[in-house]
Amino acid sequence: MICSTRRSGCIVLAILMMAAFADGKDSRKPRSSAGKARRVKAQKPEQYLAKEGGKLKRDLVFEQMDSGTIKSGYKLTMKADGSWRFAVIAAGKVKNTNLKGQLSKEQIRLLAEKMAKVRLTKLPEEFGAELEQTAHRTFTISFGKQKTQLMLMPRREIVWAAKNPEKTNEKHWERFSEAAEHLQKSVRWDRLISGDKGD
Repeated sequence: MICSTRRSGCIVLAILMMAAFADGKDSRKPRSSAGKARRVKAQKPEQYLAKEGGKLKRDLVFEQMDSGTIKSGYKLTMKADGSWRFAVIAAGKVKNTNLKGQLSKEQIRLLAEKMAKVRLTKLPEEFGAELEQTAHRTFTISFGKQKTQLMLMPRREIVWAAKNPEKTNEKHWERFSEAAEHLQKSVRWDRLISGDKGD
């Protein structure tokens, strides 16, 4: 009886130890995949295009602003149908010019494809160089109520951020730059800021 009791006790003890070991082993397993890096889903052009075709879902605004003692810069406002108007910002006030144009349906489609490629609406609301002074230059793209802004030192261009990613402290500049440059080429931005109406 004593031997049998001892054996029974050993068996019970062994079972308890195995159960405890199993619990401890399970506790080391990740409970969920929440801690793993999630792959960012690709966007489709349809997310930026209206159902009727040939139009954007929302208005698009591109702005270049030099902030300091006096705010100045340029602003391009594009309606969903692709029609756009260029304005100058002086002393913080927006002054419309007679510079305007219209994107073709093909240009609108290509613009939507570009915005989808860079996942424009997934970019941070604000990013760029860390600034210790009040003067800076910003580039902003707004699609409806969603906006993303690249902040740089005064007189810097977007191309500078593209060539010096380590100085903007973010990796989003490449996506922002690609979308901004495509938009600028679509409306001949260089001619607009120089006051040249072009053809």
